[in-house]
Amino acid sequence: KVLIGDEPGPGMENLLEVTVPEELEQQLQRLDREEEERWRREEEEQRDEEKERRAAQGSTPHPEEPPR
Repeated sequence: KVLIGDEPGPGMENLLEVTVPEELEQQLQRLDREEEERWRREEEEQRDEEKERRAAQGSTPHPEEPPR
């Protein structure tokens, strides 16, 4: 079944195109940068742990995978 409602009110025609307040935009950008930095640190820590594990096992490390 399909529910058909009233016509959208003014400014509600396309909810994909909204005006984001400048303060909120800056906050979202800051949070994105923080998340990306956290992700990079975690990736680096995982690589370091893998290198240490291989060194402890005495095996030669495999070449790093190219960045995606």
